[in-house]
Amino acid sequence: MATIYGSEPSNLQRRMDDLNKIKLETRDDILNLFTPNSPITSALKFAGREKALEELTDALLTKGADLVLFAERGGGKTSLANMLHHIATGHLELLDYYNLRQRLERKGYFLNVIPGKTETKRFNVIWVDGSKRTVDEVINLVLTRRKEKDYGPGLLYYLKSEADQTEVSAKIGFDRIFKSETELKEIHVSPKPINIREGFELAMQRYTDQYDEELLIIIDEFETIPNKYEISQYMKSAKARFVIVGIAETTLDLLGEHASIARETQAIKLEPMTESELRLILSIGAAILSPNYGFHPLAVDEIVRNSYGSPFWCHFFARGLIQRELELAGSPKFFLTPSTPKEFTKDDVTALIASLPTRSDSTIFEEALSLITVQDNLTARILLSIATSKDGVISSAKICEKLERQGISKADVIATIEGFLKLSGNPLVERSRIRDIVTFSFADPNLKKYILIRNAGLAKGVAGQNG
Repeated sequence: MATIYGSEPSNLQRRMDDLNKIKLETRDDILNLFTPNSPITSALKFAGREKALEELTDALLTKGADLVLFAERGGGKTSLANMLHHIATGHLELLDYYNLRQRLERKGYFLNVIPGKTETKRFNVIWVDGSKRTVDEVINLVLTRRKEKDYGPGLLYYLKSEADQTEVSAKIGFDRIFKSETELKEIHVSPKPINIREGFELAMQRYTDQYDEELLIIIDEFETIPNKYEISQYMKSAKARFVIVGIAETTLDLLGEHASIARETQAIKLEPMTESELRLILSIGAAILSPNYGFHPLAVDEIVRNSYGSPFWCHFFARGLIQRELELAGSPKFFLTPSTPKEFTKDDVTALIASLPTRSDSTIFEEALSLITVQDNLTARILLSIATSKDGVISSAKICEKLERQGISKADVIATIEGFLKLSGNPLVERSRIRDIVTFSFADPNLKKYILIRNAGLAKGVAGQNG
């Protein structure tokens, strides 16, 4: 079977050897080799993002820095936040895969598994999801959550005395205290006005009196919080370190007028993946499937080309190929024991892309494409030109200038863009408007990629000069 290595870390072979030891047994094991709709939680399966990983870890070890991690939908931000959680809690395998531990040590930074160093950093980490909660609801969860899977308990758990826990619980209207990471005990607290901020500050004061470890609070899905700008009052006043994770084009999208918090804040935006990073995603899956399955180099080229820098679509195509083969095999057992090794080909990828209009896992994108284009070639050409823009926030002036060179009038372009902006479901979201120029972005960047993959529904050769 062909390997798919691009410009990988020097410890790639060590990782591949570890991947070869993974055993697949069930249908879920097979299908979850590639996970377009779920973040990566295992360091072993995490691909790419070496620069962002080093920046995040460097910032984590810099005194006082809060972090903002943002990307478009499907860009891998939660996966990277998971890796930061691993690192902060002392699981450093990923740093070794990328040779980052040595680089950090040369800078004078030492993580908590290396004793006796004056610069050693140790963390307790609390992870919560924004999930459309208000800021006070998020902070309440930071205080009160129980341990869940790989994520630790809330701040109340770290307060060593029942009296401290009870005092904080009374501030926030919580009638329980922690007995263990996962177990709560009911108590009586005197009715008082609820003050989440005061309770959080009191808990942080008790925490810093009792622990040397820094407290790291990771808030995922931050973009869904309706009053997210109020987080600034906690970031400014608390001794905790915050990691804000969300879908955004700019830090202003996440933090608004408070994008520059009083303390130092380091913002990291995940750009589209490089070809070598996408190839590494496929290499990781191929290593687990080896020696029974692999990807032909031309199949890899086709997947990478049609992913347009998106880890979501790279995972989507690879999963689609495996799903079809699993269905043909009839059972996980027969899939895992083929009579002869199977290599996914370029034709397999081409057939998968041709089937997108009828696949259940792409129905939502196909319906949106049909709604936007109304099956009109001129509309589809304008949409395709918009989708080919590499800008996250797109200017109507640039689109008009581009399409006028192709013989499409400015009036037609402007009228079509205005029509897109008024569509139900908001496939395009207006960002600003000055005179006759409007800027906008795709509400779902995965739809933008789908438009490119499907050539906006146009027959081959109809797209003109949009490329």
